[in-house]
Amino acid sequence: MAFITSAKQFISAALDEVEKRIFPKQLALAKIMFERKKREIVNLIQTHPISQELKNHTAPSRILGTRGSLFGFVGFKEGFDPVAEIIRITEQKMTYKVRKRLLGGGFTVDLIMPGLRDYRIGGLMLPWQGGYSFVDAIERGISGLNHYIEAKGNANSRSKDGLQQTRWEIRQRHFRGKLYLSEIFERVRKEGLNEVFKLDGKDF
Repeated sequence: MAFITSAKQFISAALDEVEKRIFPKQLALAKIMFERKKREIVNLIQTHPISQELKNHTAPSRILGTRGSLFGFVGFKEGFDPVAEIIRITEQKMTYKVRKRLLGGGFTVDLIMPGLRDYRIGGLMLPWQGGYSFVDAIERGISGLNHYIEAKGNANSRSKDGLQQTRWEIRQRHFRGKLYLSEIFERVRKEGLNEVFKLDGKDF
C-alpha cells in the first residue's frame, strides 16, 4: 500500500511539473513583451521634466524656481550625462519573471524594477549629500538652494553652470524634493506586465 501511495505522489508531482513548465515560445514572447516595456520606461525617463532640465542644462530652472540650472545646483561634473547613466543602470537592473498560470491557461510576466540603492554609483553619487546618489537626493530634497547662484562658464564651478557661495543667503527657501524615478516605476508597476498571453486564440 505504501508503494502505491508513493507511486501516486510521484506521478502527481510529475504532472504538476509539466503543468508549471514554461515552453520556448512562451519565453520568447515574454522577452518581447519585456523589451517593449523597457523601451517604454526609457522613454518615460528621457521625457521626464527633471531629465529634460538635466540634459539641456535648462536655465532658468522650473524645477528649482531659480535662474540657475538644475545641473549646476546638483554639482555634476562638466561633461557628465546623468540621464544616460540613469538609463544605463535601469536597463541593466530591470528584469522579469515568467509564471505559468495553473488556472485558465496562459502565463504571466512579472516585471522587477531597480531600487534606489542601485543608483548609488559613479558620477551619480553626491558625497556632499550624505553619500546619497542624485536619484535619492532629487526625491528627498537637496540642501544649499539658499546659497546657489548661476555662474555659467565660471572656472571655479565644477559644473560650469553654477556655484554655491556661503557669504550671504540668496533666497530663504530649500529644495524639498520632487518625484522622479519612483513616480515612473510606480506607474509601470500599476500597469504591469501581469497579463495572460495567447497566440492564435489559444493559451500557450
